[in-house]
Amino acid sequence: MGEERRNDPEKRRTTLGRKKPSVVHPNDAAIMTVDPVTIDADDSIAHAIEKMLKANFHHLPAVKGGAVIGTIDNDDIPEEYRLLLEHYKELRS
Repeated sequence: MGEERRNDPEKRRTTLGRKKPSVVHPNDAAIMTVDPVTIDADDSIAHAIEKMLKANFHHLPAVKGGAVIGTIDNDDIPEEYRLLLEHYKELRS
């Protein structure tokens, strides 16, 4: 590894080609959820809203094939979707 690459944090990489974490905290495991509630990447927005409302969550990890591929946040879902879901539930009951 050349001196230039070693000193440039953007160019430092692990053997798997991913960037090394800039900060590693030894107590990260202490604050991580062991078995988090997730949604599947193919789940509907309605399903995500239901899970967030039921558990009073504001964020949910999205998984595909057991790997986290992103998160969905309350702010990612337009308010109109929530209102439509509520209206649909009222009509069905």
